[in-house]
Amino acid sequence: MNRLLIAALVVLLSSTANAGGNPNARVYIDFDPPNYVHSIPAPEQFTMLEGYLCVDSLEMGITTISFQFSDLMQEYPGFATAPSFTDMFSDELPIWNPFELGYTASNSNCQVGVSGRIVIGRFSLFYIGQPSVGGCLKILDHGEYPRWLGDCADEIDYFCILAHGSVGGASCPDGDCDQVPVEPGTWGLVKALYR
Repeated sequence: MNRLLIAALVVLLSSTANAGGNPNARVYIDFDPPNYVHSIPAPEQFTMLEGYLCVDSLEMGITTISFQFSDLMQEYPGFATAPSFTDMFSDELPIWNPFELGYTASNSNCQVGVSGRIVIGRFSLFYIGQPSVGGCLKILDHGEYPRWLGDCADEIDYFCILAHGSVGGASCPDGDCDQVPVEPGTWGLVKALYR
């Protein structure tokens, strides 16, 4: 009987780890939405590039998302200026800068997107065309609200990163959507079952 109660408690605690309505939300960079193009070849010299920050696998819509981008100018000299970001999601004043302190985009209305997929914003990059230099625009955690995504029931979900954006064959870290996190609070209970 005790084992049955412990097993029920483990199931209960693990099911509340993703309490929101979007437990499988994925954020990614797409250079050609909705085609999931995460990598593009080096463009022509002195070319403006555009890409998009997208989120998919939304089951309960979205009202808020917090994220940050890596600093391309610091990591890759092939980009002449810092990327600019155009918020395509917010109907309220966005908070901070996505390339410096993190960014929180919010909408006062529930947004469900098309097939559970929404474009959050568009970024523009000016590529000066050094042939051997590409770049990887990485999606980073917001400093205060890491991977927060507010759903339409006013609950907080946590997104995973499907893919970063690679330009010119630059190596990007793999996304982490295939990893299954173990919540610290439930891990001790799982270990206790096998002692």
